Amino acid sequence: MNKIRSDADKYPLTHAVVITLFATGLVSLPINELFVALFGEGKTVEFCAEIFIRLILSAAAIRLIFIYGYGKIIFNKASLVGVISVIPAIIVAVNNFPIIAFVTGGAKLTAGAADTVLYVIFCIFIGIFEETVFRGLVFPLFLERVKGKKFGVFLAVFFSSALFGGVHLINLFSGAAAGAVFLQVGYSFLIGGMCAISVCLSGNLFTAVAIHSIFDIGGLMMDGRLNVAVGYQWDTVTVVTTAVIGVIVTAYMLYRLFTMSYDSVKNLYKSDEN
Repeated sequence: MNKIRSDADKYPLTHAVVITLFATGLVSLPINELFVALFGEGKTVEFCAEIFIRLILSAAAIRLIFIYGYGKIIFNKASLVGVISVIPAIIVAVNNFPIIAFVTGGAKLTAGAADTVLYVIFCIFIGIFEETVFRGLVFPLFLERVKGKKFGVFLAVFFSSALFGGVHLINLFSGAAAGAVFLQVGYSFLIGGMCAISVCLSGNLFTAVAIHSIFDIGGLMMDGRLNVAVGYQWDTVTVVTTAVIGVIVTAYMLYRLFTMSYDSVKNLYKSDEN
């Protein structure tokens, strides 16, 4: 354990990249095919397979957080001020729901009650897995690398979020359209940055998990591969509302980011004695 901590101090970027590649490779394992072979075909089986792999990998990532000495970020209590400070991020997440489409009849839920519950659990575990890996491990490793640099917290947020966005390029190998994948890379970079800043503001990793999970629950509903809902989400009002909220929240998050001190953020993850 001590050797891992020592090596991370010396080669933090190497550790960050290795963890990212390893996690991406593991989550891409054909668990769906295994579950189908064992339990038969069906959306319920597919959701259970996706939940299972992320449950196992989330547990492994949390274990690594403690091995690297970053466990403090899990046990820190989010203050009332901290929670209030991330309300703009929560608004972004909630806005990702196709609210207007459902109200106007432009979209409707097609999944049954059981599959809808499994879908929500699936999205929650996406949030847990990706946040424990990228904001629980990769982000503090980048913090180690930029120690003493001007705008160190900004650099750590930027590069860890870029890595988070970049791993979504793997979807090109699953047959997804290039335009859709590059769009996903872009908004994943922005969401990654928002989640990293939210962790810094709230002082707790699971604030970002909640924001990420809410964002995915709303945003993946219309994904044809999941068959949860059908319809058209991006009407004019939704597009304009999303753009306005996006600009305002981006400005707010950047302001908060550039007013953070390196030591205050580092101390959220690592006690001085560690």
